Amino acid sequence: MTATPNPCPAWCDGDHPSGWSGVVHRGEIGRANVGGETVIVVILKSPEGPASVTISGPVYVEIHNDDHDDMVRLLTLAGQTDLAALVERAATILREAAL
Repeated sequence: MTATPNPCPAWCDGDHPSGWSGVVHRGEIGRANVGGETVIVVILKSPEGPASVTISGPVYVEIHNDDHDDMVRLLTLAGQTDLAALVERAATILREAAL
């Protein structure tokens, strides 16, 4: 890897040097139990694209930035309020980081 301006976002909890290119920034927001399985809400940012909210566990879902509010509503309607709150927190972190 070569050093280039690629500052580590405040939400990143990776153990990589903050000024290195080619790293994927990752920030775990939290975990929820869904149907007896643990799912993890994470913010990911690859070098090639914008940061995004993901849900991973037995399935993997990347939530498009325009769909955060809709996903929160859907999860709430489905009774998954803990997971909805984590997605909402992750979306808020990304919105605030963009300011």
